[in-house]
Amino acid sequence: MQSQIYSADEVPKKHPHIRTFGARHGRMSAIRERAITELMPLMSLDRFETPVNLATETGAAVVFVDFGCGMGDHTLELARSKPDHHILAMDVHTAGITQILNLVEAENLTNISVFLGDGIDLLKGRIAAESITEFHVLFPDPWPKARQQKRRVLHLDFLTLLHPIMQNSGWLRFVTDDDSYASHVAALIPQQDFFRLVETDWRVPSTRYHRRALDLGNSIHVFNLQKI
Repeated sequence: MQSQIYSADEVPKKHPHIRTFGARHGRMSAIRERAITELMPLMSLDRFETPVNLATETGAAVVFVDFGCGMGDHTLELARSKPDHHILAMDVHTAGITQILNLVEAENLTNISVFLGDGIDLLKGRIAAESITEFHVLFPDPWPKARQQKRRVLHLDFLTLLHPIMQNSGWLRFVTDDDSYASHVAALIPQQDFFRLVETDWRVPSTRYHRRALDLGNSIHVFNLQKI
């Protein structure tokens, strides 16, 4: 059966939102409690009116999103190395977001915003159109079992949500060390015309998951997708 190819002006029939993460629970330390109660209001995306245009709100012409930022390695390196950019760190887990908040305070960084919650929900009308320069999805949960693969974040509905908020010719950078996930993404690309695959010399950031993948000898699959 031939796959349906959707244009940027068409929206495929939506399926119920399937969570792309597993819940983690644990006792919150006093340091994390303080980060949530005192620092979060100062750095949360919620401090801006919806839909948020971070370029307008912060004066930064370049806005990056670290989707599933983990413990913040990539977010913090971007913020330190590119002080004229603004970085939005998204994650559903408290540990990473609170670590970012505490390091932002300690290092007096002024170019980071955070969102604690499901990033898919954030893409549904809470970010202004054509306001994001680059969107990074690095080493997301591969959900390797066949029955789990519907939970993978990169799919057609995700690209449908992402396309309108990206600036013209903006970049989606996707990296995985899971061969099955890479095959899934390679098969997805020709089924849509929101983004095109481009060969670039973009360097995969050194994060904990990247280093772990290298130590294990896993293949690193990089997809540089540019908005059409």
